[in-house]
Amino acid sequence: SPLTIPNREVKPNSADGTVFYGRVGNRLLIFFMFKNLLSYFKFLKSVFQYNTKYSILFTQILDECIRLGVSSILFFIFLSFMIGAVCGIHLTSMLKGMLFAEKIIPVGLKNIFFLEFSPAMMCIVFIGKNITAIAGQLFFLKTSGHFDNLKVVGIRTSSYICLPKIIATTIVYPLLTILSCFFSLLGGFLFCVCINNMNAIAFISAYVSVYNFKYLILCIIKSIVFGFVCGSVSSYIGYNYDTTKNEDLITISQKCFTCCCLFVLGCDVFLNFINYCLTK
Repeated sequence: SPLTIPNREVKPNSADGTVFYGRVGNRLLIFFMFKNLLSYFKFLKSVFQYNTKYSILFTQILDECIRLGVSSILFFIFLSFMIGAVCGIHLTSMLKGMLFAEKIIPVGLKNIFFLEFSPAMMCIVFIGKNITAIAGQLFFLKTSGHFDNLKVVGIRTSSYICLPKIIATTIVYPLLTILSCFFSLLGGFLFCVCINNMNAIAFISAYVSVYNFKYLILCIIKSIVFGFVCGSVSSYIGYNYDTTKNEDLITISQKCFTCCCLFVLGCDVFLNFINYCLTK
């Protein structure tokens, strides 16, 4: 018999009504997605309403920058250098013996590192290494009652605790991205010049011809956006933890990693599309 709802009759294509329930599930998913997105923007509005001394904010930002940046510098240098060498090996093996290979390989490495690897792929590494710790820290502060103590004193907890973390990630990650670009290009250069015996002067000249540095500018814009997205999303997930769900720290970290990666890749697609429209 057909399934009926008020003022509407729906005949599913299967006997158990999977098509009907599938449509309802998709609508509920879209509803909760927009609901969480609206809650996220409300959270951002409350975060930027800072009501404490700015000297305290500056000290908090400096502490967060040191904590996030110092612990990641060596790791970013090592990983970027090794990936740069690996990309140099692959491009050299693919283009070996081709005409103008000494000009194509540097341009290919430059495009890979400036456009995608350093801003986007290293951001996923940054999320797994540092950003999930922000959500875990806020999770611990909320479960321990630290937020309630600050509210009793009259401090807006969302801005006092979350704003320094968001600003710090927005500052630190572009610096790490520039560092990653340099050492990844250095890794590719050392392999191609020292091992593959390519012309160093021609290689460097192809490196610095970045078409008025538009790729570097796009890389910096991406890193700023990704740093802000990572800091705000992780702070939102940790701050809005529902204590009635009895979730543990591992679940919160996994949720933070998944949401940050989806947001970063979505912003990456959007920024690349904007760049394509502007340069079309």
